Amino acid sequence: DEFGGELTRAKRFDWADSRHNLQYGGQISKNSIAQLRDGSYACISGSVHPVSGLPTATCPKGTISKTVTPDEFPVRDFPLSAVTKAGAYLEDPVELAGKRIELIPGGRWEYFRLLPTSDYLFQKASDDAVAEGADPVIPSIIDASAFLPRFGALLHLNDVFTVHGQYSHGFRGPNFSESNLGFTNVTGGYSNLPNYNIQPETSVGAEVGLRGQGAAGQFDVSVYRNDYENFIYNAVICNPATAACPPLGFTTYQNINSGDPIRIQGI
Repeated sequence: DEFGGELTRAKRFDWADSRHNLQYGGQISKNSIAQLRDGSYACISGSVHPVSGLPTATCPKGTISKTVTPDEFPVRDFPLSAVTKAGAYLEDPVELAGKRIELIPGGRWEYFRLLPTSDYLFQKASDDAVAEGADPVIPSIIDASAFLPRFGALLHLNDVFTVHGQYSHGFRGPNFSESNLGFTNVTGGYSNLPNYNIQPETSVGAEVGLRGQGAAGQFDVSVYRNDYENFIYNAVICNPATAACPPLGFTTYQNINSGDPIRIQGI
């Protein structure tokens, strides 16, 4: 279930030799997530003794079992979750020199909250994991906010070519699956563990370029760079080729924050 709202306002005015297009507003949304995985195992023809050929009690014909190793269905891979996002922004595009120069200063405040709730099914999965030697599954609340400044500029060289650039800050809170997902695939031989200490990732980016348009067509060439802190990615935290990887000895993945700054750049 999801609900929310948005409010935007705008005001256009002139000041000195500049024209302003002030825009401001805010949004808020709340998303409730409930995931359930279910399944069963049916003995269609029944199990028989390999020598006598007589039916055995291992899997009597026509029986249906909700236990499919390692799960006893139904199960939840992550707890019931409520994600709240809110933001407010202010932007004032300014036209100078007859719109030959455009400056776009602005900023945005972002708020993120992840509130998990453990019910019977999720708690049962946690208890089963502890019984097999894993750590207790304790869903975490993530509550974070940030102010994100942004500045853009356009320089219209003539009717064909425009130089453009921008500088901005970014913020992304981990979603419910990146924080609280726990899943084991016996057939595939891997597990994904939740990470209750994961932090929002932040970024600082810059871009500058040249665009053009005319009778022959249009183009846009840009050079950009984005630097990330606490970059969120899915990593192998245990490889059975080099470690025991309890409790089942499978390749183990987890969404984590990078301890090193990450840079993405290009043309």
